[in-house]
Amino acid sequence: MAQFTISPRWRFWPNRRASEPGRLEPEVTASASQCLEIVCYGTFVARCNDQDVTFTHSRKARELLAFLATRPGMTATCDEAMVALWPDTEPDRARRLLINAAWRIRCALRECGSTDIAQPADMLRFDHGRYALDGSLCDCDLARYRAEHVRVETYLRPYGAAQGDVHESLHEAQRLVNLDHFVERPLLTGETYSWRPVLERQVRDLRLTSLHRALRLASRDSSHELALEIAECILTLDALDEPTVALTMRFYLARGDSASAAATYRAFRLTLARRYSSAAPSLAQPSHELLALFTQAVGKDVAAREPTPAEHPAEPPPRRARAPPR
Repeated sequence: MAQFTISPRWRFWPNRRASEPGRLEPEVTASASQCLEIVCYGTFVARCNDQDVTFTHSRKARELLAFLATRPGMTATCDEAMVALWPDTEPDRARRLLINAAWRIRCALRECGSTDIAQPADMLRFDHGRYALDGSLCDCDLARYRAEHVRVETYLRPYGAAQGDVHESLHEAQRLVNLDHFVERPLLTGETYSWRPVLERQVRDLRLTSLHRALRLASRDSSHELALEIAECILTLDALDEPTVALTMRFYLARGDSASAAATYRAFRLTLARRYSSAAPSLAQPSHELLALFTQAVGKDVAAREPTPAEHPAEPPPRRARAPPR
């Protein structure tokens, strides 16, 4: 099977953050020295002219920059930004705060030593009630992932370009897996933005949809090794995806790896029991299909001795933070 090679623009940053996994190097362009580089995976970082962009006097300016960078197309209307950043503020006041935050972003960019006084305004543009980061001047790892993802999706969708070509479909499925490995880190680590959970769900759903399409292609073309790699990515995102667990067990059994098939079943059963054994015991029992595959892997005697869901410890409830002493 042909292996996909990541484009040079996906190399790691050649600076002090290069040792951190998951950092993506911004695309090199003719105006690289004038580029605003934004990292959303891991700790949020913004750099302009090789200097960190700092917001000493305004946390909301930093949040606005992060919000725009994580939006599709790196753009948002004023109403979208106001609802996300100032949900409980009166609209007129929220609009004034938004204008102030945008102004502070431009001030922070100027402090990074820009030689062109108009450049900060070019990077963060306002037009027809919409703020936008200029994609030709601003480079963001999440925006690059979305752009590459759209390109791959044109091949993986039903009736896509790769549907009639087995080699091309496997190539694009492998490309998607390689691409997905670069975005395994959490988004905006440590930030408490109210809109961050929605963003995480959107990106997670985007990844799952494409990975399931790639899994169907790999399964259809009997590429078990690639299918197992894709299934592992899916189960990392959704450990309770029972159809993917069943498909993974079938692949292991097809190549004679009964131990891995049994380990996959046990990991799923343990996760299921910890999630549901106390609240809904009926949901904590794997399906008959999975049990049949497990019996095929280990035999009836071993399968009969497996613990029941009630014998597994339930998942502990989240711990509440203690109130500070008065």
